[in-house]
Amino acid sequence: MAWFLDAAEVAHMALFLYRDRLVELLDTVDPKDQSDFPLSAEQYAQLTLDDLMELLTEGLSENPQLAEQEPRFVLAICHMLFDKGEINAVRVMDDGRGLILSCARIPSQSLDVLDELRMRGALNQQTVDEAVWNPLA
Repeated sequence: MAWFLDAAEVAHMALFLYRDRLVELLDTVDPKDQSDFPLSAEQYAQLTLDDLMELLTEGLSENPQLAEQEPRFVLAICHMLFDKGEINAVRVMDDGRGLILSCARIPSQSLDVLDELRMRGALNQQTVDEAVWNPLA
């Protein structure tokens, strides 16, 4: 069994869907490698997926424009979700009573389709909902 991944497999693993945006995690710096990362290795090891989703929920509740105003924070959460649980998608909805966040592991084929739509300028929230979230409901 090979213990390495080819470039195409690495690219699939590195795509992350946040709302209706695809982010290439390999093109960004892992937050744990930043000199200002606030957690020790032990503290990071104790973080759960629920902790990360709660942190993101709190951040978005305080600032709905968090991704636009603090992209580094949101990207760090995406990195950690992927690192901790191979989560590669986050959905943010407001049901009128507050934010509802969901996360998922979606197949690389779905990310490929979404990436193709993104390159054509046709990626939007409705398309993402139809391709990813509605089938998971």
